[in-house]
Amino acid sequence: MRKFHLQLYCKRTVGRRILLVTVLFFPFFCYVYFNLLHCSHSRQLTTGQAAFLMLRLNNSYQHNVDKELRPAIAERKIPGDYRDYVVRAWLPRRIHERFEALSGSLESNLPVRRKHYIKNYILIKTPRTHTLVSNKSLRLYFTDESRKENSYEKDTQKQIENFPKSRLPQALIIGVKKCGTRALLEFLRLHPNVRAPGPEIHFFDKNYHLGLEWYRQQMPLTLEDQLTIEKTPSYFVSKQVPIRVHKLSRDMKLLLVVRDPVTRAISDYTQTITKWPQTPSFKHMAFLNTSTGLLDTSWAAIRIGMYSHYLLSWNRFFPSRQIHVVSGENLIQDPGGEMAMVQDFLKLPRIVGSHHFYFNQTKGFPCVKKSENKGVPHCLGRTKGRTHPDISSETVDRLRDFYRPFNQKFYRMVGRDFMWL
Repeated sequence: MRKFHLQLYCKRTVGRRILLVTVLFFPFFCYVYFNLLHCSHSRQLTTGQAAFLMLRLNNSYQHNVDKELRPAIAERKIPGDYRDYVVRAWLPRRIHERFEALSGSLESNLPVRRKHYIKNYILIKTPRTHTLVSNKSLRLYFTDESRKENSYEKDTQKQIENFPKSRLPQALIIGVKKCGTRALLEFLRLHPNVRAPGPEIHFFDKNYHLGLEWYRQQMPLTLEDQLTIEKTPSYFVSKQVPIRVHKLSRDMKLLLVVRDPVTRAISDYTQTITKWPQTPSFKHMAFLNTSTGLLDTSWAAIRIGMYSHYLLSWNRFFPSRQIHVVSGENLIQDPGGEMAMVQDFLKLPRIVGSHHFYFNQTKGFPCVKKSENKGVPHCLGRTKGRTHPDISSETVDRLRDFYRPFNQKFYRMVGRDFMWL
């Protein structure tokens, strides 16, 4: 009896163990069974019918690849009993992107036009196949229609980039004060490829701490092929401006308008007495000692006229080919000829010419027309072309003697004689 119970106990124990093993290994058996069934069915398809892998490793490049594959995949003729499969695989965590494999394949007889090589190691099981794709260079082929679509997308992207927006200036009118900088800017605005802000920005000398984004926002809306120009005459005499401009752009084009320094000093004084009538006489402001004729170079009206002294600072950062000197006298007497040289320097077509100007006999200053054949002439404001006060010939001669060595040095630096007596 005891033996019978022992046998029964052993049978129960073995049965329990078999049941436990069956429960534990049943999922594994199912997994193996379905895999074998899947592989046996997948052998009916050829390797050429494996899905193309469209990689999205880069934002712009892979997006274009995806766009180019869609029209070609849409043209495939898939049998009715064939079902599309999507296999998703994830790259290492550092990439945070995923592959997308679309079932089916492109027609084998499509002409090969272009190849893209994606240097990534890929190990992934394709749908309905028992093979693994392991390539270090995955070739993606595109047809003529995909090339046309890609070309259309590039044209669209180019149109978006060419949309009007504020851009940093490619040219600066750096000075000189009271030499015709305002007139030069108004004449340049006649050109359809030139845009400029209205007021003087004073970014590089007074508002540099506000940053480039603030500076950009002050610029007008321009197209990609248009030139943005900014004018601030005080740039020429500011010590820190040349290096700041150089940091922004080494290829910046600089326009320097000069004038007879004696006439310029008197014009500067005329503007001062217009704002502050109580200002002392010109002779009192210009000389430290009237008996000896010693000039006061600390006065800005006298100091600014030493062009060669300030040009040396600009030549340290910009070569002479990037600095174009404009004659303030010729800008009044022959605006068409002077503007032709300016347009050549800025690599603009010669559109602004002598037919755009009308000389105002009352102001002694040229006015600009809206167009070549019609339009009311537009003259500069009342602050331009003021009548200068009478200055004694003795004071004028002393100023000419003072500026003569600076003028001669300036002629040699720019390679042009302005004939200032």
